[in-house]
Amino acid sequence: MNCFITGTDTGVGKTAVTCGLLTALRTNGKRVAGMKPVAAGIDAAGFNEDVTALHACSIPGLAASTVSPYIFKAPTAPHIAARLENRVVEWMPLAIAYHALATAVDVVLVEGVGGWQVPLSEDLMQAELPRRWSLPVILVAGIRLGALNHTLLTVAATWPQARYLATQATPHQDVYFNMWRLSWVAHAISTDPARLFDANIFHPEPRTLAYSDAMIVEGLVAAPLLWSGVKPVLVHNLLLLGALAGSGAAMFALARYLTGSRGAGMMAGIVFAFAPYRFEHVMHMELQWAMWTPLAFLALHRTLDTGRWNY
Repeated sequence: MNCFITGTDTGVGKTAVTCGLLTALRTNGKRVAGMKPVAAGIDAAGFNEDVTALHACSIPGLAASTVSPYIFKAPTAPHIAARLENRVVEWMPLAIAYHALATAVDVVLVEGVGGWQVPLSEDLMQAELPRRWSLPVILVAGIRLGALNHTLLTVAATWPQARYLATQATPHQDVYFNMWRLSWVAHAISTDPARLFDANIFHPEPRTLAYSDAMIVEGLVAAPLLWSGVKPVLVHNLLLLGALAGSGAAMFALARYLTGSRGAGMMAGIVFAFAPYRFEHVMHMELQWAMWTPLAFLALHRTLDTGRWNY
């Protein structure tokens, strides 16, 4: 059965999983092919390491253009890397390459680039590929202690928000304010960073971004997503839910360090991330981004314990 392998993020091990599956299938006598429809980033020799690994695990003799129809030099979002080379990722070359592999081998494993909702061009999202090819999806998630637990708890505690990440947010006027601040920071740092605080409100007053919490750190995190064309409401929801999960993981790390107990760390993370007060203020993103407090105390304790600034 052909499959599409995606991940919760970049660098979570999609290529390792894909190559492991290809090797296992070949060991069992299957003719297999790995495919990376779009790859971004090449080494000094002009190769993409993911594509090279997939090619090595596939049957011999496959054309490089079918294993990866689009390889771009810059290690960035595919549609941005394509734009830097005055190219566009189009559906037809991807379809031709996939069907060429599908007719040549028993099993094709298609590895995505980055996470799930990655734009390949202005008109094509990566999530469209498995839908058009009717492929089941294998999701690769990073296994980081405490992270999965708090991610699942976040989904449960804020349900059904996770079902409507791209279309709905908490019904409150501050949500619009949040989206505007995130969008303004992304706009300002890409056009005129020196005028970041001269936001486009209360004209002609200067430095109007300072009239409230500027959310600069959150804006910097959101900027690449917004530049990639991700909808503002989806970016907002990802940062909001990510703040809850991140706060839990950060408090877990602090409590485990202080007590040496994973159980104590887990309980502390749950209490800190999912206190009722947070849900009374779920529309206030700046309050939800409280993971820096336990991380700051963790850094302080480590510095005092070790006498070193780095750890």
